[in-house]
Amino acid sequence: MLVMRGKEVINMTIPDEKRTFRQRINEFLKYNPVVEQTDINTIKTSISSSFSGMFLTMLSIVQGVALSLLVLNFPVKLAGWQSIEFEKLLMCIITLLIIIILWHSYFWLAVIARWTPLIWDSLIMFIIGAIELIAVRSIGNHLWYYALGILGIIGGLQYFYNAVRLPDKSWKDERAKKLGDWLQKYKRKRGLALIIISAVALIFTGFAHKFPVLKWVVITIFAFGQVFAIVQHLNDQRETLEEKIGTINI
Repeated sequence: MLVMRGKEVINMTIPDEKRTFRQRINEFLKYNPVVEQTDINTIKTSISSSFSGMFLTMLSIVQGVALSLLVLNFPVKLAGWQSIEFEKLLMCIITLLIIIILWHSYFWLAVIARWTPLIWDSLIMFIIGAIELIAVRSIGNHLWYYALGILGIIGGLQYFYNAVRLPDKSWKDERAKKLGDWLQKYKRKRGLALIIISAVALIFTGFAHKFPVLKWVVITIFAFGQVFAIVQHLNDQRETLEEKIGTINI
């Protein structure tokens, strides 16, 4: 009996016991039915429709690992509630806020913008995730301050990178172009501020071994920085929805 598999004709009259292993492998490899031919429009649609999902899935994995490690280390770092160190408690809280704010920043950008992912998108994201893990593991010692300072500088560079990846041609109509222009300015301004603040924090950290009071200055900068970031994200998100995009009140 002859059976059609795709464009191949396979003789199924040969008993299974007489067919060699190689013949079976060849038949399996030749069976490759085409469900749908791919064209340029299909590729463009695939990138546009899958970008947000894949990007956020990868981000959630990275941030989930950092959050899990923080939760596992939290009881260890703060063991003995009677003699708890206020510095370690602040470190844990600030690290948790950083994980949340980073996830939300990426999430909000992926929701309102589309671009073709490059290797740099993945590279920067995983570098940030690695530094987050170092920061979590370093809670309670001097390395934590350096990790957060470096994380802030890389985060600032990420803002500039996002601004470059969102040119005017990424937006379809005039309202979208206005949103894109606002996002570019916002990203550059926020990135520059983050780099400057992080650089100052790193300089203070370098002198903290001679002047221990400086570590409290640095941790205060980090703490107020996270609170300020949360307030800014709330204001920016409201402004984007109500003024740049427009919403319907029901």
